[in-house]
Formats: sequence, C-alpha cells, structure tokens
Amino acid sequence: MPTLDQAMLAKAQSAPEDIVLQDPSGAILRGQLAVAAYAASQKLRQATQAERVGVCLPSIKEYAIAVYAVLLAGKTVVPINFLLQPKELGHVVKDAGLDLIITSNHFADALAPLGVNLIKIEDVGAELAQADLSAVKPAPAPDANEIAVVLYTSGTTALPKGVQLSHGNILAQGEMVAKAIDLNDFHVLSALPLFHTFALTVCCFLPTFTQIRASLLPRFNPSDVLEAFPKFGANTFVGVPSMHRMLARVAAKNSKRASDIGLTLAIAGGERLPPEVYDEYQELLGLELVEGYGMTEHAPIIALNPIGKARQGFAGQVLPGVEARVVDPQGNELGQGQEGELEVRSPSVMQGYLHTSEQPFHGDGWLKTGDLALLEDGGWIKITGRLKELIISAGKNIHP
Repeated sequence: MPTLDQAMLAKAQSAPEDIVLQDPSGAILRGQLAVAAYAASQKLRQATQAERVGVCLPSIKEYAIAVYAVLLAGKTVVPINFLLQPKELGHVVKDAGLDLIITSNHFADALAPLGVNLIKIEDVGAELAQADLSAVKPAPAPDANEIAVVLYTSGTTALPKGVQLSHGNILAQGEMVAKAIDLNDFHVLSALPLFHTFALTVCCFLPTFTQIRASLLPRFNPSDVLEAFPKFGANTFVGVPSMHRMLARVAAKNSKRASDIGLTLAIAGGERLPPEVYDEYQELLGLELVEGYGMTEHAPIIALNPIGKARQGFAGQVLPGVEARVVDPQGNELGQGQEGELEVRSPSVMQGYLHTSEQPFHGDGWLKTGDLALLEDGGWIKITGRLKELIISAGKNIHP
C-alpha cells in the first residue's frame, strides 16, 4: 500500500487539470495542489526538526496544501481545533511536541501566546513559480504503517487524547467507502471544520486520491449552503443532524426541495439521528437522510446505511472490510440481538493513543468503541447508549 502523499501525487500526475477542492474563493487543481504542497514542504524542512507539525486553519482549500506539505516533508500532521480552551490548546501543543504551526492571518494572534513558530498559509504561494509537477517527490522512504495524523479527541472530563492514524488507516477508508458508495459522481459539500475526523478524511484526504470532489464552506449557514449547491455543482451534503434540520427548514421557507438545488445524497453523522429529524428532512426536502456511524479511532467511518435502503434507527451496515461484534463486560462475544459493547476490527483501526498506556484494544486487534449496541444479520448496527452511562444491576443492563 502506498502512502498518502504517494497516492495524492499519483492522482495529480494522471489528472493534473482536474479540480480536487473548491471554496468560495475559487478552486484548486490536482496538479496545483501537489506543486503548492511541495513548495511549502521545503519551507517546513528548514523551519523545524520536530516530528509533528500543527495545522490550524478554517475549512478552506488551502487546508489540503498544509496537510500535504507536512506529509511531503516526512512529518506527521496535527490538526488543531481552534475552538479549544487555552488550557486544552496548550496541552495539545505540549503533548504533540509542536514547535511549528501552519495557520492563517485570522488565527495568528490567538496562537501567539503558545510560543511556537508560525507559518502563514497566505505566504506559501511565493515559491510556486519555481516548482513544477515533475519536480514533486514524495517523502523519502516512509511506508503505510507510518503515522500520518494525530487527531486530538475533545475531552469532556479529561484532556484531549492524541489518536494516531497511519497512512494505511486513511487509505483503507478510501477503499472501504468506494465499495459502499459509487464515487464516480460524488461531489460533497461540507461546512464541517477540517479538524473533525469525518471532514478531514472525506473532504480533505479522500478527494486527493479518489474520484470524490469536495467543496468547502468555512462556516455553516443554511442559506449559504443552499446557494452553494448550484454554485459549486455539488450533489452531496454531510453534517451533524442539527445542520440537516436547519438546512431543511430554511429550504422549505424558500420553497426549495432537494431536486431544486441538485442535492441527491445527504449523510448525517457525529451523533445518533433523531427519528423526528429523519422524518422532517424527508417531508421538507423530499430526500432520505442517510445515517452513518464512526469514531476518530477508526479514521472514522465504521457503518453507513445503504443509499435507498436506509433503516431508521440503525447506524447502518458495517463497511466492507470492517468486522463488528458485541461483547459482555467480561469480553465474551454475544449473539445477535443481545446488547453489549460494540467492538470493531479493520485496516482503519488506529495505531493507538499518543503518550499513554491506556489503550482501547481487546484481544487480537479489536477496538473497544465504548458504545452499547445491538448487532443484526448483515452487519446492521443499532447504537443503544454509551457504556460509561450504563448501570449493571443483578447482571442486567439498566439505562439511566
């Protein structure tokens, strides 16, 4: 299996004039992305000897330039959540060993107190005239097992943990998603932040080595989303359930149905899809809302409802290549229809948390999700709750 930068470069060399990403400021072609990232990678090599480099940017096409600049320099990407509190932000910088962050003028002042060097993405373009696609080379001698990204989970009761994802973990997502969805006419519009695992994988990485095209909005505004579909020619929208609900309501106020704006596929994730949102979406937009399920530790997609065959209340069917099982508190596998902790195993399971002995693995490569679930024939998953919220009394599971 190649590395991410090798896969990106191969796609760029085969179709350099194809649009890979676009945002309100314009589009970037595959060849332009490779050249820009390579030029920026030369700066990074001179600017830091650290193993990891932070990226703190809004959801713009230049995010991909920054990410691939880090990878082409032979380093690991650390996407930074710009919504973190100063204490959490300081923890991420210290835990990841960052001394350099790629950012923009917008975030520079907020990052200044961290005491790390900053490279502004606005300054990257100066060297582009000096490079061409034939000069772009992948990072020397990495392999697919090398860590590509460290994504910090948002901690509610503890400091964020660094999830280590390899090149192979993310590339495997592309292979599994391509078996579940026809990507030949898949143009996704997203207003999710790119430090979010789903947006990073589906809207930044996958477009660079699959047929997916992505259009990005720096922030979510339902009116802007409605206007963006015909402007960009997108046909798919991804977001959390609340975003879909707001979009449907604003569309209805403007007498718009999904067919009026070119929307043919809508995917909801990040949390369980409430039945009332599913029903309202279908009523107002005339389109099925497809629920998916995943987690940062799986890069992230685990299951997705089949398009046109969704089952309301189910997180979906496991992607091709994903194994799933449900276990009791002692780790014994349970049968179909029995509630227990969901465990998954696949080529996308993370390499472990950074700098901690606490690892969520069980047995031979099984990832403990922390979610309670029921499994049905055909790999259907129904999430019923969180393990930490479960009360066990007299051997029975009681939901508070």
